[in-house]
Amino acid sequence: MRWQKRTVTGWGRSSRAAVAACRPERVAEIQRALRDVGSEGIIAFAGGRSYGDAALNEGGRVLLTERLDRLLSFDPESGELAAEPGVTFADLLRTFLPRGFIVPVICFAFVAFYGFMWPRLSKAEGAVTVSTSGGH
Repeated sequence: MRWQKRTVTGWGRSSRAAVAACRPERVAEIQRALRDVGSEGIIAFAGGRSYGDAALNEGGRVLLTERLDRLLSFDPESGELAAEPGVTFADLLRTFLPRGFIVPVICFAFVAFYGFMWPRLSKAEGAVTVSTSGGH
């Protein structure tokens, strides 16, 4: 995995951190990146949309996830979706709203990333329920 020095910022660019960053193109490359990490630690960094400095790792490493933007599977019966962490809420709405499904929790900053969670999409005309393994 190739690491590059760069500066990352949080939402509003009020906080900055100097980090070593890598940008995997496939989920399998994450395993290789994790092997390079020592005591400096690593954090996933999608698009710098976390409030304040929640996804910064000053002096450490970050895993840039925006290229990991594929929808992996969707079960229309249960509404369960598996996607890579670089998928944005705008991607989900553009893909699923025309099919009658909606994300149960909508981030009004549509550039925000889906991240590491696995929601169940709800039928757009039905009740809205939330089932996630993480937050936004």
